[in-house]
Amino acid sequence: MKLRLTTRAYNDLVAISEFLEDRDPRAATTLFAVFERLFAQVQAMPQCGRLTDIPDVRCLVVPRLPYKIFYRATSDTIEILSVFHTSRDPRDAQ
Repeated sequence: MKLRLTTRAYNDLVAISEFLEDRDPRAATTLFAVFERLFAQVQAMPQCGRLTDIPDVRCLVVPRLPYKIFYRATSDTIEILSVFHTSRDPRDAQ
């Protein structure tokens, strides 16, 4: 199963990276390793995230960190829609 980031998800990751790189580069490296592991988990088990109010969109909570990953699974692709910091307005998540 292929993994694809939407432009929005890519921009979310860039913003997270830029924010953390200035403050704590080691934390940025650690966080992105967690994101990679969770992206692989979603690829292996597309149903692992909980369903949201939006049809076919699932949410995976990042353990012990204030992030949520919103994604959609099709027959051959996992589409990462956004990587959302929980301090942001929830209406911006999807």
